[in-house]
Amino acid sequence: MNKLPPNKFVRQTSGGTVVYVYADPAGCQCVYFGDQTAWSNYRDAVFAKQLANEQQMTAMMNQDAFDFGPWGPGFW
Repeated sequence: MNKLPPNKFVRQTSGGTVVYVYADPAGCQCVYFGDQTAWSNYRDAVFAKQLANEQQMTAMMNQDAFDFGPWGPGFW
């Protein structure tokens, strides 16, 4: 783990197979590793989470634009 950059994915080849490793010295003090399928699943999960966060922010912003409360939009 000490030879890997902390908190970064590193692509390595082992016996002709691509392996992705991730050193987490501050969290679990371990090294995660996986193949191309695991990497693709991780990227898909991160993308889905980002998309959900953006959709939630958009919904909150749209709600705030029309949420005037019981007294209406106010006077200006």
